[in-house]
Amino acid sequence: MESKLEFSAKITHSVCLSLESMGIVHGDFLEEVGLTPEKAFDPEAWIDAETLEKFLSYISYKIPTLSLKSIALEEFNLNGWGVLNQVLKILKTSLEIYSSPQSYLSYFVRPLSAFTWIEKTNENTVFQTELSSEEFPLVTDYLSGALEVVSAFVESEEDSSVFWTGNTVTIEWGEKNEIQNSSQISSSLSSSDSAPDLNSTQEQLIQSVKHLEDYFLRSRQLISLIKAESGKKRWFNKALQRLDWDNLESHHQNTVEDLISMIKQGSDNFEGDEKTSLDDEEFQLKMQ
Repeated sequence: MESKLEFSAKITHSVCLSLESMGIVHGDFLEEVGLTPEKAFDPEAWIDAETLEKFLSYISYKIPTLSLKSIALEEFNLNGWGVLNQVLKILKTSLEIYSSPQSYLSYFVRPLSAFTWIEKTNENTVFQTELSSEEFPLVTDYLSGALEVVSAFVESEEDSSVFWTGNTVTIEWGEKNEIQNSSQISSSLSSSDSAPDLNSTQEQLIQSVKHLEDYFLRSRQLISLIKAESGKKRWFNKALQRLDWDNLESHHQNTVEDLISMIKQGSDNFEGDEKTSLDDEEFQLKMQ
């Protein structure tokens, strides 16, 4: 049996908060489509797709100048998406979302059917999905803003641009510093044209380990946020058991410190061997 299409009440919550900020009473809009404030303001609730599109259509009819995409672009300040807002605020790069947009969109659409990659590079992402802007023009307009606002949650990143045309979604953004840094590190480690800069390589390795530690710490923040919402649910506890989360959490700091110590020790040993080799060469020259 095919699942019924639904949209997240994150959308209604965000829109209603925006209306409130403009001094507009939203009660009549909700009542017109049979939505209760309790459901419309619950970021974890789901609403029938046609009902939510009708809700947005009625608002657009009453307020013709209102841009739903612009409302989504205000989300950094609106905080209408519940836990998702907190997840976005710990992002290091928008690439974390744009490299897997289907996971992100699943916060707003269920089921997200027929997802297909068209193009995927360091500068843009193009994909297709069954959700069409022709069938749901207002919801997809909001969702294009929801995708575009991701870059606003990341410091020192240029704005992205999102276009939802029919079933095709295009996300454009500049090449990310993280990708550039990774390429530079790879190039430095593999270059054979120049003498190795041991201190530089050591520092890069240590920074890479610290980046991994940072990812773990953000994962721990995310686990804590989800635990607050779903900590008593069986599926969540089973997931933590499969990950051996308690063991990972208790040992990660020692593991990081051991890795950094090994890198530094390896560097010291290399420098010691190099010094011994130079001393031997000097001795041979004196003997000649």
